[in-house]
Amino acid sequence: TTATRVPTCSRSCASACLTAAAYPALAQTTPRPPVGPPIVTSPNGALVVTVAAEGQITWAVTHRGRPVILPSRIAMTLGDENLAGEKPLLTTSFTRSNDTTLKPVVRYRRAEIRDRFNEAVFAFAGNYALVVRAYDDGVAYRWKTMLPGEITVAGEDASLTFAGDHVVYFPEEESLLSHQERQYKKLKISEITAGRFSSLPAMAVLPGGVKVVITESDLFDYPGMDLTAGEAPNTLKGLFPAYPKKVGLKRDRDEQVVEREPFIAKTRGTREFPWRVLAIAESDAGLLDTDIVYRLASETTVKDTSWIRPGKVAWDWWNSLNLYGVPFTSGVNTDSYRHFIDFAAENGLEYIILDEGWYTLGDLLSAAPGVDMEAIAAHAKRKNVGLIMWVVWKTLDLQMGPALDQFEKWGVKGI
Repeated sequence: TTATRVPTCSRSCASACLTAAAYPALAQTTPRPPVGPPIVTSPNGALVVTVAAEGQITWAVTHRGRPVILPSRIAMTLGDENLAGEKPLLTTSFTRSNDTTLKPVVRYRRAEIRDRFNEAVFAFAGNYALVVRAYDDGVAYRWKTMLPGEITVAGEDASLTFAGDHVVYFPEEESLLSHQERQYKKLKISEITAGRFSSLPAMAVLPGGVKVVITESDLFDYPGMDLTAGEAPNTLKGLFPAYPKKVGLKRDRDEQVVEREPFIAKTRGTREFPWRVLAIAESDAGLLDTDIVYRLASETTVKDTSWIRPGKVAWDWWNSLNLYGVPFTSGVNTDSYRHFIDFAAENGLEYIILDEGWYTLGDLLSAAPGVDMEAIAAHAKRKNVGLIMWVVWKTLDLQMGPALDQFEKWGVKGI
C-alpha cells in the first residue's frame, strides 16, 4: 500500500474494521487465523519482533539474531474488567509494507523523511488489536480498540525483559510532577529497585555497544509513561500515573495532584493508543540520526501552516544576560532587550526570547519594572526580529484571552 496513515474506524467488528480501514486490498477477503509464527521483520532484516498469544500477549525483539527484549508481557486493563492481553484469542492478522516520503512542515535535519516499515495488525476477540511496526532503526507497538462510547482504562502493562543486567541511562524522577530536566544516572538494571522510576526517554546499552532508547510517540488523551523496575530479573516496566481527581496549586507553575481516580484514562472506545517505542542504533551517530518518533506520530491537524516560520533564536536565559562593554546596565530591562534585538538583526537570527522576568509573575498584563514592552515591540518590528515570550502556563491559562490580545498588539510571534 502507499497509504501513510490509517483513519480511525467506528465499526464494532475488529476483523472487518481492520480489513476495511487499514487494508483496503483485503476488504473482500474472509478473515482467518494467521498461519505461521506472528513475526514482523524490519525492511533490512536486522530487527525481528515476535508476538505470542498463549495465555497472555508477549512481544520479543532481536537485532541481528541477538536478543534485545526477551518475551515480555503487554496488556491493557479496561474498567469493565476486560483485559486486552489476558487469555487472548487471536482471530486474524494482516500485514503491510510502507515506503513513502514525509515532508515536515518544520524542516528539522531533513526536508524529506523516508517512512519505510513493515507492519502487522493482530486482531483479537473482544474488539481490540495489537499493531506492531518494524523500521530499520527501531520497533514499536500500540493497542487499538474498537468499542462503543467511552471506555475507562484502569491500567496498562508495558514490560521490557532484557537478556542481561545491562547498563541503563536513567533520568530518575523524584515525583510524578516533572519538569523533564533530570540528570541521567548510569545504573545497572538490578540497581533500579522498587520505588525508583524515571521519565522518558531512557536508554539501555547492550553487549557490543548497541543502544536501545525507550520512549513513546503519538501521545494524546492518555498519561505519559514513566519507567520503573519490573517484577522479573532484568525487567523494566511502564509506570502510568492515575488520573487526577483533585489538584492544588503548589506554586505559580506547579499543580500538585492531591487525590487520584482509580484509573489512568477515560477516553474514546474506538481509538489508537500511544506507540511504545524502542529506537535501536549500533552507534551513537545512529541515535542522533533517528527520527522514528516523528515517523510514528499522527499527521498534523493544522490545515493552514503558512504562519509557521521556523528560525534561529537568541535566548537571554541561555546567555544569562551576560552583556559587557555596553553603555547600560545589563539585565531584564528595555536596553538589554534592544541590544539582543540588534544582535539578532545583525547576525541573521529571526527571533529573540524574553524569558522569565519580563513580566510581574502572576500577571501577564503587567511588565516588570524597567521593561517597556511597547518600546521593545516597536524596536523589534523596525529590525524585523520576532519576539517569543516565555510565560507560566498556569498564568496564561487564567489570562488567556486578554494576554493573547496584548501579545497580538505587540506583534509577538510565539509563546
